[in-house]
Amino acid sequence: MKIQFIGIYVVFILLLLNFSGFTQNKFAVSLIPDSLKKHADAVIRYSKTDLIIKNSEDARYKIKKIVTILNKSGENHAYITAPYGKLRKFVSLKGKYYDKDGYLVDVVEKKDIKDISNYEGLYSDSRLKYVEKPALNPPYTVEYEIELQFNGILSFPDWHPVNAYNLAVEKAVLNIIQSSDYQYKIKEINFGKNETSEVTVRNSQNSWTVENLKPVLHEPYNYSILNIVPSVLIAPVNFKLEGYEGKTDTWQNFGKWIYKLNNGRDQLPEETVSEIKNLIKGIPDDKSKAKAIYEYMQNKTRYVSIQLGIGGWQPFEASVTDANGYGDCKALTYYTKSLLNVAGIKSYYTIINAGRNASPLVKDFPSPQFNHVILCVPSEKDTVWLECTSQKKPFGYLGDFTDDRNALLITQAGGKLVHTTSYSEEINTQIRTAKIKLSV
Repeated sequence: MKIQFIGIYVVFILLLLNFSGFTQNKFAVSLIPDSLKKHADAVIRYSKTDLIIKNSEDARYKIKKIVTILNKSGENHAYITAPYGKLRKFVSLKGKYYDKDGYLVDVVEKKDIKDISNYEGLYSDSRLKYVEKPALNPPYTVEYEIELQFNGILSFPDWHPVNAYNLAVEKAVLNIIQSSDYQYKIKEINFGKNETSEVTVRNSQNSWTVENLKPVLHEPYNYSILNIVPSVLIAPVNFKLEGYEGKTDTWQNFGKWIYKLNNGRDQLPEETVSEIKNLIKGIPDDKSKAKAIYEYMQNKTRYVSIQLGIGGWQPFEASVTDANGYGDCKALTYYTKSLLNVAGIKSYYTIINAGRNASPLVKDFPSPQFNHVILCVPSEKDTVWLECTSQKKPFGYLGDFTDDRNALLITQAGGKLVHTTSYSEEINTQIRTAKIKLSV
């Protein structure tokens, strides 16, 4: 009887060890196919994103990701972060770390989660939960789960299973689950033969899966990686944000929502109105008047970013900017527009996706694809574009931050797509002539 008991005990221990080894070693670096490791700084072993939409003001966003860091250059993918704020509530964060053989070496505890401001401007309600990486040398693996709750929905995070060069993906999944009466829209970009899209009608669930994506090697002057790899853009058809209802079915309707946010906020103090009238007295044409007013604004204000709730989309009232002498791109642009109104000069608040390497606007997918505001001053012969956040840029010059791209002009009738100035080679040339006298 003792021999039988010992035999059963030994078999049980062996089974337990085998099971334990399987669960621990599934993240071993050696299990990654060589085809995915070549040119890779990191490999996403598995990623699952769940977007659970209850109604136009309530949604849950869950991410589970397992990523193996192969070298020092890939360690930026090891950071666990969860951005949140007034309109995006933090729910939970979990994390684990494994060594190169797939064995668990560390678990994130509550005391390990830090909380900081997530904004470089003067003030914002945007914050960040993050975890400092333990002292591990590559290769190693990070596993984490994050959950956020949306309170008011203007947009959803787009799905980018690959968001960097030299990053490979074994498997990534996106699930969108919505209530039966909720409407949203999607756009697939750069999907090819290695990607699949499945729809499960029964559960009102759409699913996308990508597998075995080899890393894209970074080269100097490359486009953004998001222009190359598969992505799914997601946006609500109808939305409501802090009581303001809007639609993204057309650019015109989205522009109407922006116009509604801004309307009636252009009142200026009488003292400022009189100052502007005296400033332009005797100036013969509107373009010269606009230049004088633009330079007045530059001398009186400075750029300071303050982003609170819907303030990320709504400018300060012009009177507030006038009194404070500062504002962000929305506030300074709207203030300049209000000053031009005093002179009877028509101008248009214009939203744009700024940045030297900014992704181009997806024209057939109306949605909030913007991060900046400039001002358009039309005339019979040409159009003047004004960058109102700079105290140094000359009148009518944009620079490479906002030039040569599509933008949304905001009018009373709604939004209208336009294209900003493109600086040709002839315009974008500097010629220097020197006379040199040599004494031999």
